[in-house]
Amino acid sequence: MEPRRGLRREIAWRRWREEALIALLLAALAASLAVYPWAWRLDMVVYDLGLAIFGRPPPPGIVIIGIDETSVQRLGHWPWDRKLHATLLDKLAHLPQPPRAIGLDLLLSEDSPAPAS
Repeated sequence: MEPRRGLRREIAWRRWREEALIALLLAALAASLAVYPWAWRLDMVVYDLGLAIFGRPPPPGIVIIGIDETSVQRLGHWPWDRKLHATLLDKLAHLPQPPRAIGLDLLLSEDSPAPAS
């Protein structure tokens, strides 16, 4: 029985070392993603690739309104006046079939520009 117990102990020790090494490598990878800009860009590329391969289109009842280059050319450079956002929300609320929910993903870190005279 003695050799078998020693073998089990050796196998357990090897497994623990392998798991510790994997955990250490993952921690180093996570730290590098936080510190080095190239690693962050690589993370974003992998994320975008994952969405392209495994991502699903939104359900038919969901509409995404994006700000594209044409919008910037027509409405001017960012940041837009907050009244413009309010007008858009008001128009959405008064549609014949208004949305049940509206989500905004905006960074309003700057003051709203003064209205043009």
